[in-house]
Amino acid sequence: MASIWVTGFLPDTWSDVGELVDAFVEEGVGLYRWEEWSHEDGRRSRATHLVPSVGGPSLEEVQSTVIGRAQIAGFRLARIDEQGARTVLAQGDRALSLAGAPLPPRLILSVDDRVAQRGAAQYPAIAEIFRLCASAGAARFAKLHRFAELDLEAQDRFYPPTTEMSASGAYDPSALCAALSGAGFVEDGDVWIREGDVLRAEVKLGDGVVSSVVAPR
Repeated sequence: MASIWVTGFLPDTWSDVGELVDAFVEEGVGLYRWEEWSHEDGRRSRATHLVPSVGGPSLEEVQSTVIGRAQIAGFRLARIDEQGARTVLAQGDRALSLAGAPLPPRLILSVDDRVAQRGAAQYPAIAEIFRLCASAGAARFAKLHRFAELDLEAQDRFYPPTTEMSASGAYDPSALCAALSGAGFVEDGDVWIREGDVLRAEVKLGDGVVSSVVAPR
């Protein structure tokens, strides 16, 4: 069973991922980073970046345990990619992948699936920005990437998440600029910026695509 130092830091909406991590990951590891990708066609990937604790099992031992417990739970070995660097197990319409990464050495456990409904309302950090984009014509919630990392000094908390979003559509740049200005954004070159007490938001207008980033200051 994974410790609270892993599952306790995951987003509230990740209960299904937390259950898998709790069932498959043994004690003696911590969570360094969580990460999510969401695509317009419904594809979604949610990743936990696991690091070893002092006196705990090695990452190789953690990976072996995860694979064994996942297979007992009904996942089947689907493939091994990239010269053995990535192992993928499948169960129905979801996949569980395991891969190593350096700096810091860690095991990335990802759960990949599809969602029938998705939208900006599920991600409060960028919901207002998407509403402004949609009002100007960029009404397709095309892509989202968000992540958060452990505060390495405190070791008992995570920084606020960084959220990146792309909205697409035949939008009116003038209308969007006016909407951003009315919402407190300030134009700085080709980027619109709004500084908050905790978060900084940036919006960049492109050809048929509007990109935004909301990140800790």
